[in-house]
Amino acid sequence: KERSKGKIDFKNQHILFDMALLFIKNPGIRFNKEELSKHIWNQTYSPDLHDNLIYVSIKRLRTLLEPDLESPKYILRDRKGYYFNPQSIVQYRTAEEVTL
Repeated sequence: KERSKGKIDFKNQHILFDMALLFIKNPGIRFNKEELSKHIWNQTYSPDLHDNLIYVSIKRLRTLLEPDLESPKYILRDRKGYYFNPQSIVQYRTAEEVTL
C-alpha cells in the first residue's frame, strides 16, 4: 500500500512482485544487473537478454509503486545498482495473510 496511490495489486505480475520483495527485504542493498538476473530470473547475466528486460521491469515496478515517476522515492539507482530507499517504511502482507 502506498500512501497516495493506495493498495498496490501485483496480480499476475510475478516478476514485478519478486523484484519488489527483493528490494523491500534488503533496503539500501545495491543490486547490479548481474545480481538481478540471478535473483529474479535465475539466469546468468547476458547484456543482450537482460539489459532491456531489467530496464522495462524497473520502469513497470516504479509505475506501480512510485507516486511521481519523475522523482522516484522508493526504487533508487546509483552507480552500484538499483536499491530500495532505506528511509522508506514498508508494510506488506501476502495473500495468505490477507485471507486469514
